[in-house]
Amino acid sequence: MDYYDLILKGYVNTSNRKHFDRYLFRAYKEAEALFFSIDEFFDGCFEVIESLKGSLDTKVNSYKFKYEKELSMLEIAKQLPTSLKSAYISKNKLRDAKSYRKWIRNATKLHGWEEHLIDGKLLKVDYDLIESLNKFILEAVSLAEEKSEISRIKAKSGVVSYRQAGLICSYNQIEIEKTKKDIKILKQFTLNSWDNLYNHFNSFETGGKRRAKPYPYTRVKLDNKIKLFKSVIDFIDEKFRHKIEEDILVLESHMETDFL
Repeated sequence: MDYYDLILKGYVNTSNRKHFDRYLFRAYKEAEALFFSIDEFFDGCFEVIESLKGSLDTKVNSYKFKYEKELSMLEIAKQLPTSLKSAYISKNKLRDAKSYRKWIRNATKLHGWEEHLIDGKLLKVDYDLIESLNKFILEAVSLAEEKSEISRIKAKSGVVSYRQAGLICSYNQIEIEKTKKDIKILKQFTLNSWDNLYNHFNSFETGGKRRAKPYPYTRVKLDNKIKLFKSVIDFIDEKFRHKIEEDILVLESHMETDFL
């Protein structure tokens, strides 16, 4: 895949600029059909950004080096006899020290840009544009990950209950605060009520709450709690999965001790 064309040709088309993150997301969905992963596709996009920035850095640093070298030569000229000084300055085409210091300070502004000819149009690429493109890519990554998670949940269970969502959030350390509604989290689980999600999250927020015996304490209640925990294992991040597995063992030990 030619990521350079994808980024710069896409951006030079002004109709894409306002929602460039969605342009990149659509490109990712096409790549996904060719079995590109999220990481694989967007790593290629970020490599373009690094390449563009590296090219500007090289250009700016080369000018800084030139100005610093000529400023040093000017200092050497000051030490020469008057009869030789003018010839030395003229031969090396040196300017005044004030100008060199100004150019060194402003090297990024003066030289931190390049023009790229894309489909017959000149596109000025500077550090500001590179930063904007990087932000668009990050937003596209977030969008792809969000859509991927929604698809994964729908594919596995069709509908996730508030109780399951609260439990998933507690294990995955997704903060649910009563007064800070997050629409993205609700969309992730295809739910509508933030209050319902918060209430269930709060009931599972700590390890003690998750491992506690249900009330009223009956075999049916305990069995339902164990089934609930097992139903969300696949939704728990790998780095936290050991916690839910340990909690299930604790609940099963209650069942074995108290009801079997």
